[in-house]
Amino acid sequence: MSVIREIWGLITTPSNWKLEHVLAFFQFIPVILGGLFALQNYLASNRVKRAGFIKPLIDSLESDPDMLEIFGKIDYGYFEYGNHFSENPEDENKTDKLLRHLSYICYLKSIKVIKENEFRVFAYTIERTCLNPNLQAYLWNLYHFANNSMKSRNSKMYKIRIMHRKSMHKDCSFQYLIEYGLKKGLIEKKYFLNPESTRYGKKHLNF
Repeated sequence: MSVIREIWGLITTPSNWKLEHVLAFFQFIPVILGGLFALQNYLASNRVKRAGFIKPLIDSLESDPDMLEIFGKIDYGYFEYGNHFSENPEDENKTDKLLRHLSYICYLKSIKVIKENEFRVFAYTIERTCLNPNLQAYLWNLYHFANNSMKSRNSKMYKIRIMHRKSMHKDCSFQYLIEYGLKKGLIEKKYFLNPESTRYGKKHLNF
């Protein structure tokens, strides 16, 4: 720090310049340039690491046949949810795989592991999924089924959990996807959080 103060004083008061000061200044330049070069390399390396972290998440959405099939149905309005859905475990498992992946991405965003500009890569897929009425009906059934299951547990433990949790419980599958959809207004909160809502058709799960 004393060297920096000395150099700063030299720069601001040229009348005090001495030969040793000038030499010290020029000796300090390589240190500054070296530090800047190291910083540039670190930032470039970090960008490469970030890209390497995000790429597998993108690749899964673009190459997994199950997720491609279900999102294709969602994107073009062919996805349907009803009594037949639980009777066809293959479709249900494929849908759950996609929702699990998207919910994980939303989780990473919520803890700031994925940055806002990186999240834009996934925004279209997540928003189209959250906006789909039949998909919302599936999530609504799962959400309230999970809530009802939690209430049926030991009542004392449930009251303790209620005191310490936020307005939305964490027991539901795909919770972070649901939270993102509600926060962004992609899913209407007044309907979704109401277990007696008629917006999503009849209940297909017991709650």
